[in-house]
Amino acid sequence: MAYTIFSFIGTGMYKEGYRTSTYKFPDGKKYTTRLFLEAVLKCKYREIGKIVLVGTKTSSWDILIDTKKDEESESLWEKILEECNSSDGIKEESAKELEAFLSRQFGIETVCKIHTNKIDNDTAKEVFECYRSIIPFIPKNSDVLFDITHGFRSMPLLLFQALQFSFSNGDDPRSVEIVYGEYNKETNFSTVRNLSNYWTYSELGDALNIFETKLDGYKLASLIEKDWPEGSKAIKRISDIAQTNFALQVEDVCRQVKNAIQKYPLESSISLEKVKFSLENYLSIVSKENLSESLLSYAKYLYSLRLNTQAIITLQLAVETSVTLKEASYDRIGDYEWWQNYGRESLNKLMNERSTDLRKSLKNLEYFRNQIAHGGAKNRETGGFPNAQNIPSIYSSSLKGVERLLRILKEQ
Repeated sequence: MAYTIFSFIGTGMYKEGYRTSTYKFPDGKKYTTRLFLEAVLKCKYREIGKIVLVGTKTSSWDILIDTKKDEESESLWEKILEECNSSDGIKEESAKELEAFLSRQFGIETVCKIHTNKIDNDTAKEVFECYRSIIPFIPKNSDVLFDITHGFRSMPLLLFQALQFSFSNGDDPRSVEIVYGEYNKETNFSTVRNLSNYWTYSELGDALNIFETKLDGYKLASLIEKDWPEGSKAIKRISDIAQTNFALQVEDVCRQVKNAIQKYPLESSISLEKVKFSLENYLSIVSKENLSESLLSYAKYLYSLRLNTQAIITLQLAVETSVTLKEASYDRIGDYEWWQNYGRESLNKLMNERSTDLRKSLKNLEYFRNQIAHGGAKNRETGGFPNAQNIPSIYSSSLKGVERLLRILKEQ
């Protein structure tokens, strides 16, 4: 797959211009030039399908032009050099000319993105939007080569943030490589370093946070699939159950998580260790003595993550499951017809034998659960829609009722 390379243009060391250096690549290839981008292209470090150059109005855009080619190139070089040395910097028209020239010179489509010289808190929004506007220039089927050798120190950080912001849409993550030519003044050689793991660790950290706070682990699963396929599948299953409200399958999910942990790779990174710890934490919360206890604990967990509707639905499932396990068998769990014909009657009988508080809390739970299941159906008595602000009080009273019900059934 061809890469889109992002490269920065600054002014060189203390405006003395970029120094000529021999870049040494990991495969042993070498190329002497002032510009790392040229070394990447000449040594065919990666197959490049598009070039995106980023700089300020007064960056040394002139350095990109090979003046040895013809009079046209020398004329354009003189024009851009003069503009870049002025306070106003390169003009928009000249930037377009430069794009066309470089596309011909490199034989690769080239885009120049230029922003203000002032990079500080006052211009943060303007500069960030400029960097974010770069992302649509990356073809859908293209990976990213991120060259941070040249340019002002803040530039790589800003583009790094823009890339993360724009790639956080849940799609399968692209391959992002970060490369850097490390200049050695004494030898005049520049060793090419690959810093791609920094991107990987950052992406993994963000994905893990989303999983732990919302049980949305699809991106995380994709990132670890190669290193820990069993863990990846378990995380996808956890996410599926949370999103579909198929909480009755939570015991099976716990078995899958246990199996994944048993197959954890012997050698792994610290980041993968954190993923394992997250799955162990999920297991310690959800895996209980029986399904009704697991559902109760899972409902609490969902509510702690502000997955409120899932929590309410799961609380009702804990009620139905606890009665089913007491009055029938495990095979009847999830049998809605049995619940309607026999299970509900058993629950009503038990509630009638207890205090009105228990009956009220469990009836309110079932009623609100039904409203949720029907997209927030109107209250048949008041005609009003349910209010999300009432969920905490409904959840609190329902939780007390469910916990009490499970205690009663356990004591019988």
